[in-house]
Amino acid sequence: DTVAAIPPLQHGDLQALGLCHWTPVGLIQYSYELVHVWTGLPWFYTFIVATVFWRLVVFPFAVVGMRNSSRMRPISAQLNATSQAIQAARLAGDTVAMQKAALEGARLRSSAGVSMGGLVAPLIQMPISIGMFFGIKKMCELPVMQLTQSGVNWLPDLTQPGPYYILPILVAVSGNVMMSMSARDMDTSRPGIGHLMNVVRVATILAIYWMDRFPSGLLLCLLVTSVSTVIQSAVFRSPAMRTALNIPQWTPPPAGSPKLPTMLDTFRFGYTQLFKSASAEAASAASAASGSGSGSGVRPWVPPPAPTASTGPATVFKTLAPTPRASDLMAQQAQAQARARASSNNSSASSLFEDAAPAPAPRPPKNAPAKPKAKAAKKSKGSR
Repeated sequence: DTVAAIPPLQHGDLQALGLCHWTPVGLIQYSYELVHVWTGLPWFYTFIVATVFWRLVVFPFAVVGMRNSSRMRPISAQLNATSQAIQAARLAGDTVAMQKAALEGARLRSSAGVSMGGLVAPLIQMPISIGMFFGIKKMCELPVMQLTQSGVNWLPDLTQPGPYYILPILVAVSGNVMMSMSARDMDTSRPGIGHLMNVVRVATILAIYWMDRFPSGLLLCLLVTSVSTVIQSAVFRSPAMRTALNIPQWTPPPAGSPKLPTMLDTFRFGYTQLFKSASAEAASAASAASGSGSGSGVRPWVPPPAPTASTGPATVFKTLAPTPRASDLMAQQAQAQARARASSNNSSASSLFEDAAPAPAPRPPKNAPAKPKAKAAKKSKGSR
C-alpha cells in the first residue's frame, strides 16, 4: 500500500533533505516541521495552524504600523506640503530652505506622536511573508513526500495544483476584500496610491491563471494569510479594539477631500500619462532633429529660470523658504569669514617660521688678518 510506505515526518527530516537553514525561509520550514511533529495534525491542517501562528507573530508590528498611520492621517496635508517644499528647495539649490522643511516635517511627526520605529515596523513583516512563500514553495516542489498525503479528500496532494481553479479564485477574492477593507485608512491626498490599488486589483484577477500552476499547499497558505489579514482589518475597525490597542479612533475625512479613484479614473489617468510621455518623447525627438539639421548637432543650452516668488519653494511652504537676498548675504558673510580665517592662518604661520629660522652667522671684519695656510706635507724620504 502506498499510504503505508511513506513514514511520518520526524525531527530533522527536512534538514536531511537540504531544508531548514538559518534564514527566514529555513526558519519557516522548521516551524512547519515542529507544528506537524508536536501536534500530529495532517499536513492540510498543519499548514493552516502554522500560517495562523506566523500571522499572530507579526500582529504586534501591524498594530504599531496602524497606530502610526492613524496618527499621521490628520497631518498628512502638512507633511505633503513639507515634502513639496523639500523638492522645490532641492531644485532651486536652496540648502537652507531644504533643511528648514525637513526640520518642520520632523517637528510635525514628533508633535503627532509618530516615531521612526513605528514607520519601520511594517517592514519587519516582509522577511516573514517572503520566507513563508519561498519556504512552502520549496517544500512542495522538492517534494517532501509526506505532503502528498494531506489528510483531506478534496485536496489529497499538496504538491500538485488544485482542481477547478478553486484556490486561485479564493485567493484573488480574499485579496480584493482585504484591499477594500484597508482602503478606509488610506491617504486620499495622494491619488497615486489609489491608482496603484486599482492596478493591483486587476492584477489579482489576471493572476488566477498563473496561480493555478502553483502547488496547492502554497495556495492554501496564501489563502489563510489573506483571510487572516481580512480578520485583522475587521479587528482594527472596532472602536473598542482600537481603544484597547491605543490606536486613535477613525475619523471621517473632511468635506471636500479627494476620494479614492475608480477603475475608470485609473484608466483615464494611465491613458493621460501615457499620452503625455509619448508627446514629450515626440517633442524631444523633433527638437533634436531640428538641432542636428542646423549644422551644430548639439542642442543649445538654456539656463534654468531663477527661482522667484511664483516658482520658488515659498509658494509651497511660505514660512520655510528664506528670501534670496538673505541667502546671498549669508553666503557673502561665510566667504568673508573664510577669507579672514585663511589670512590669519597665513600670517601666524609666517611669523612662526620667522621665529624658528636660525640667526645668520656674523661676517668677519674686512681688516682681520687672514688665517695662515696649512704647511705642505713633507715629502717622504727614501723614495724607491
